Amino acid sequence: MSAALDTLDVNTTLARATKSFPAFCSLLTITPQEGGEQIPLRLTWIQKAYCEARTTRDIILKARKVYMTTLELARDLWWFLSVKGARVVILCQAEDGHGMRNFIASALADMLVSLRRWVRVDLDTENATYLRWKANDATLQIMEAGAGMKSARKRGRGLAINRLHCTESAAWDYAEETMTVFLNAMPQDAGEVVIESTPRGASGDYYDRYQKAVQGQGQYKAHFFPWYKHTAYRTPLALGERIVPQTSAEEKLVREGVSPEALKWHRTMVATQSAQKIAQEYPSDAISCFLVSGRSFFDAGIVQQMLDGAHPPVRTNRNLGGDGWRHQEAGDDQVPPVRVWELPVPGEAYVIGADPSLGTGGSAGAAIVIHRATGKHVATLWGQFRPWVMAKHLAALARAYNGAEIAVERNEGGGGGTCLRALDVDEKYANVALDRDGKPGLVTSASSRAQMLDVLEEAVRRRAFKTHDVHLLGEMRTFVVKVTATSERPEHEHGARDDLVMATAIAWECACRPRPRRSAGLGVVL
Repeated sequence: MSAALDTLDVNTTLARATKSFPAFCSLLTITPQEGGEQIPLRLTWIQKAYCEARTTRDIILKARKVYMTTLELARDLWWFLSVKGARVVILCQAEDGHGMRNFIASALADMLVSLRRWVRVDLDTENATYLRWKANDATLQIMEAGAGMKSARKRGRGLAINRLHCTESAAWDYAEETMTVFLNAMPQDAGEVVIESTPRGASGDYYDRYQKAVQGQGQYKAHFFPWYKHTAYRTPLALGERIVPQTSAEEKLVREGVSPEALKWHRTMVATQSAQKIAQEYPSDAISCFLVSGRSFFDAGIVQQMLDGAHPPVRTNRNLGGDGWRHQEAGDDQVPPVRVWELPVPGEAYVIGADPSLGTGGSAGAAIVIHRATGKHVATLWGQFRPWVMAKHLAALARAYNGAEIAVERNEGGGGGTCLRALDVDEKYANVALDRDGKPGLVTSASSRAQMLDVLEEAVRRRAFKTHDVHLLGEMRTFVVKVTATSERPEHEHGARDDLVMATAIAWECACRPRPRRSAGLGVVL
């Protein structure tokens, strides 16, 4: 019998072994993904950090080989053995040969074998894809996502699930249909759902769920683990070797605190594969890793350079009101409604482009503040606001920026009309841009929309427009030209958003017009 048993009483009960998930992990051994002999499952600091931050609804964006799948498989087994009435489903992509399913089955089998060195685990059914333990009324199943529309809509029907683990869901075919069925088998506010994947394209179910989580919408908490946090991604330096950043992407990594050894590893990977491939497989940030499939509307290289040079806001604010702003330091996990990169300069002119929404969970309401003289994007308002609430926020934001001119989209059905009436009646804010018909607000018809976007695209290309907002830049990356038999239309990729892009186009349109004649407004100190 192994000498390891000296550290734990052989008669330890299963209940004691499963009392704590981290302690349970210490009883397991795993086979490394790169092969070789089994090793103890010792949680890395990344895994520990995630365990401390996890909720009951989590979505993880990860680099290759950070062992998040392994961690969640251990939790699947722990849940199965510790929760009375456990109904665990592990859902992976469908493949010819069932490669991923077989990998998961093998990893779980290894964990069970190692666990049995410490405690007795007698199951009633134990095969490659199904475990059953009658005494605990528990089951665990490994299933594949639907490979076709019909199977995606049928698979999982009739199941009752209280822990759902979805792995590499960005690679699934018919992911939306599959997820709908399996999530409907979950209790609304109980159990656990974890979705973990490396990134793929900037569209689809996984992308959409992750972006919503980043924006603080929906049930899920977003977790991101860049490659450079994983200590295995290092290449030792030769004696006297110095690694100096050679590109804007490398300069960004250095600003993030990436070590020379990690930078050397990354440079070698890019040289042997490609920057785009490495950005997807080993993401440095949660935006550029999602590959765009269509023809980019904005210059992709310039947008990436702005992403590489972006820095966090200097201030964020969750609540706006007529008596001033209540401040909150930048760096929160959830994206706050207001992000400020440059405080208002007394006497300077600013414009605000606003794309309101109904605030009912679909498109977000967005507003972009631009310094009229320099074209700098200085602040963003973004969130789920009812139109009259957005008017309140817009008025406070505009007064803070020296009585800025507000240009509001007033298309029917989008909340713009209500927002404009609230600005007039409730907020008594007069400096509102007029359209060519002399009425407040801007109508974005097919032709005027195209014209505004073309002007903004030129401003980006000429580098006249500048921004540090990674969320706006993320939307610009996924703003593509959709080609049909009769037309070419710029719009967001499926699953992506364009709220911030359209607000920016409106703000830039307003900034390009002659400055209106009016009495100067009094600024409010931020």
